[in-house]
Amino acid sequence: MVLTADEKALKDAQIKQLPTIQKLIEADGKIFHELGVLEQGQQSINTRLDRGGKRMDGIEAEVKNLKELMTKYFDRAETRHNELKGEIQNGKIQELRNEIKDRQKEEDKRNAFKRGLYIGLITLAVGTVLAVLGTLFMKVYG
Repeated sequence: MVLTADEKALKDAQIKQLPTIQKLIEADGKIFHELGVLEQGQQSINTRLDRGGKRMDGIEAEVKNLKELMTKYFDRAETRHNELKGEIQNGKIQELRNEIKDRQKEEDKRNAFKRGLYIGLITLAVGTVLAVLGTLFMKVYG
C-alpha cells in the first residue's frame, strides 16, 4: 500500500493530534526554550570569564611586578646587611687594633719604667758599693 502525498499529509496531521505526540511536541518546545536559556547563560558565563581573564592577566602582571620589587628589595637589604656587617667587623677589628696598640704602649711604658728602675737600683747599688769600698780604702790607707 502506497500512500499518496495527500494521504501522507493527512496521516501526519492525525499523528500530530495524538496525545503522546502533543506531549512530545510540548516537551520539544520546552527543551528548545531551555536550550535557549542555557545558551544565554553560557554567553553570560563566557563574557564573565573573558572579563575575569583580563583581570587575571592584570593581577598576574601586578604579582610579577610585586615579585620583582620584593626581589630587588631583598637583594638591596642583603647587600646593605653585608655592608653593615663588614663595617661593624672592620670597626670592631679597628677597635681591637687600637686596644692592642694602647696595651702595647702601656706595656712599653712599664718596661721602660722597670728598666729605668733596674738601672737606677744597679747604679745606686754600684755607687753604694763603691762608696763603702772607698770608705774602707780610705780607712785602710788613709
